[in-house]
Amino acid sequence: MVKQFRDLSSGERGQIFNNMPVKERVQFMGQLAKNMIERIRYREIDGIIKEIQKNKGIGEYIARSFSVIDNGKADVTTKQFSNEEKDEVIATFKVITQHFFAYLQKKYQNAQNELLFPLIINVQDRLNSILYLYMHEEYMGAISAVRPLLEACVIYSVIRKYPTELSKPYTEHSLVRSYLLLRENKEIPNDQLQKLENEYKRLVQIYGKDFGNDYGWAIAKFKETGQLQKSQNKILLADLAEFIEFGNKELRKITNEFLHSSSFSMTIEENIILELANECFTESFSIFSNITDKFMDDICCGANDKDTIRVAIARFKELLEHKVTNKTMGTSLNKR
Repeated sequence: MVKQFRDLSSGERGQIFNNMPVKERVQFMGQLAKNMIERIRYREIDGIIKEIQKNKGIGEYIARSFSVIDNGKADVTTKQFSNEEKDEVIATFKVITQHFFAYLQKKYQNAQNELLFPLIINVQDRLNSILYLYMHEEYMGAISAVRPLLEACVIYSVIRKYPTELSKPYTEHSLVRSYLLLRENKEIPNDQLQKLENEYKRLVQIYGKDFGNDYGWAIAKFKETGQLQKSQNKILLADLAEFIEFGNKELRKITNEFLHSSSFSMTIEENIILELANECFTESFSIFSNITDKFMDDICCGANDKDTIRVAIARFKELLEHKVTNKTMGTSLNKR
């Protein structure tokens, strides 16, 4: 059915979609996604993106999913979509991103940029969580989920700036944190805990006692650059963001309030929550687009692959930004 559908004209495809019950559309989307995945494995990515650019396949389906919006006005919330339609949007984004990153990993991964792939995939997973929460009207959860996304992007930006010096400390830092976090856990087998303790002692001898602190993997490097004083033994996310001129300071402040259940987030009016969720949602996609661009530069991605992936993400972002969010209240994070 998928192959036959692709060969139809645009008008014929539209007629099929319009007459197809939601349940059948969900099943068809699954078939289409599987078909796309198989083609990603066996042929170049640009052929798939050309279909998205021409509004075929998934690209056309996304557009039709938002057909309830009159004249493209951005005044419709996610409440006007069924759960099945919301899940279709989420699944589509995973197809557009998850398998594209898998394609890039297979084609471009090497010892020099090995750490960058799990970091960027973590960023993408964070955005998946925001998309899911937002589409299902869990607005406070969506705002809270932006904070870990920002943290992941700051960490990626620091690592990419000093890949040679920081890749190994960052990887080994996870062993130290594992021991510090699990040593009081009675469920951990003694032999496993002993191995973690031995690694902890070895790494503290190499990097110093401050290595186990949050972001301890970056302390030595930023003391070396002079951005951190020699007497300082801790470093904060705000410090890292400032050192690399990451920006998004207001967004970090707002999302942090929701992550930690402050008096602000626990008493804020519902309509303001919705507006903040809309802004956080669209800002998250912009941040993801920017960090993906940097990632493709970092792995020396080919120009054709870079352009086609950028088009796919921009296309999806445009559809969501202008056709799902409700921006009628006029507040802005940049004005706060």
